[in-house]
Amino acid sequence: MTSHITTALEDGVLTINFNRAEKKNAITADMYRAMSDAMHRAEADPQVRVILWSSTSDNFSSGNDLADFIANPSMDEQAPVSVFLRSLAEGTVPMVSAVPGLAVGIGSTLLLHCDFNMLGESARLKMPFTDLGLVPEAGSSLLLPLIVGYQRAAKIALLGDILDAQQALAFGLAHEVVADSELSAEAMKLAQRVADKPKTALRASRKLLRPAPEALLKTMAEESAHFSVGLNSAAGKEAFTAFFERRAPNFRACD
Repeated sequence: MTSHITTALEDGVLTINFNRAEKKNAITADMYRAMSDAMHRAEADPQVRVILWSSTSDNFSSGNDLADFIANPSMDEQAPVSVFLRSLAEGTVPMVSAVPGLAVGIGSTLLLHCDFNMLGESARLKMPFTDLGLVPEAGSSLLLPLIVGYQRAAKIALLGDILDAQQALAFGLAHEVVADSELSAEAMKLAQRVADKPKTALRASRKLLRPAPEALLKTMAEESAHFSVGLNSAAGKEAFTAFFERRAPNFRACD
């Protein structure tokens, strides 16, 4: 278990913390494994009534650690990222998030699977997939238009525009925006409200409100196929090279 993901169970709330402040909580393969393990624990432990995604620092997550991703590029069914995505699609435990600062890539698409997103005033959401020559992931190509509508989904997923906390709230991506200093306490209060509800009714209601796991898994498989093509494309290679060379990519030369 990596120390970059920490967990704590308190009064029915399993808090899963991103704990890699020096890298703005960029996610590695080991972190995906730890996140999956925590979600599986939540499903198996009758004491867990709700999951709270949080951070020990002033950013939620800057998305995939690109260096680690290149070193561990596998997208097959047993890859850590694939196991985690299945956990999101198949999970039954209600989820709340407490989001400060950056929420990029999977840091944003994870929020689409949460039932309540509490954002700090500093929150900034971004899905930079096309900027990397890639496509949306984590079932976001299905969930995002359902939640915000197509035009707003295109703004977020095709243009990669950053949403601040108030824009995210207006788009329907957040339950509430609070001061950063109050974020942890308010998110825990909300999680406790969820935990106090009857478990069977709550999980059944959540299942009815969300796309079926089969639909999410089908979308994730389609996304993964396009994602793999993007990684090996000229645009994808140019995007990653430009990132490490700290320059703007030239995608027009890749067409």
